Amino acid sequence: ELKTLVGHGVRQVRGRGLMIGLQLDADIDAHDFAFALAERGVLTKDTYGNVVRLTPPLVIGEAELALALEAIRQTLAGWPRRKVA
Repeated sequence: ELKTLVGHGVRQVRGRGLMIGLQLDADIDAHDFAFALAERGVLTKDTYGNVVRLTPPLVIGEAELALALEAIRQTLAGWPRRKVA
């Protein structure tokens, strides 16, 4: 499901199992994005300036995964985009 976000604020989704890295578009600061996700109840870690790490617990359920995905989608949809000249 996360791969559907590529082209909508996400450049690449990579990882194994539940350990995922979302490489964000260049105009999205990962630290600010992680903070915005935390305000929606999704805790992540920013790294490399434009990557957000998702490392949910192994006991996470489908409902929690769906909530996290929706929080990521909503945060991306509401993100202020820079106009390219």
